[in-house]
Amino acid sequence: EAAKAELISAPSISPEGAEANDNCLPNVDADASELNAMDELLLSCFLQAAQAVTEKMLPMPINLFYANCMRPCRPAGTSLDVKRSSHKKLITFMRYLAHERQLCQLSEATQS
Repeated sequence: EAAKAELISAPSISPEGAEANDNCLPNVDADASELNAMDELLLSCFLQAAQAVTEKMLPMPINLFYANCMRPCRPAGTSLDVKRSSHKKLITFMRYLAHERQLCQLSEATQS
């Protein structure tokens, strides 16, 4: 059963302010450096995408936010893959941003 959620707010924040807490990334095991690199890339792309989102665009399903807003923010020649991060799933990453980092608000979307 896939969890569905919508991004309902993404405040205007500067990437510099958010990076001050980068030591709050979840604990990782085995390939820590690769996982940390993807976690940092996800966070960076989220911050860039959040600045481009307007109130008129919200609420937005998180899969569309990821595909249409976050992925275009990745550096050329890189891939953005939440499965290769410590979060493993998009919903886990977005909940981390909402609850641990308080960078956005989510609402659980009704399944149709």
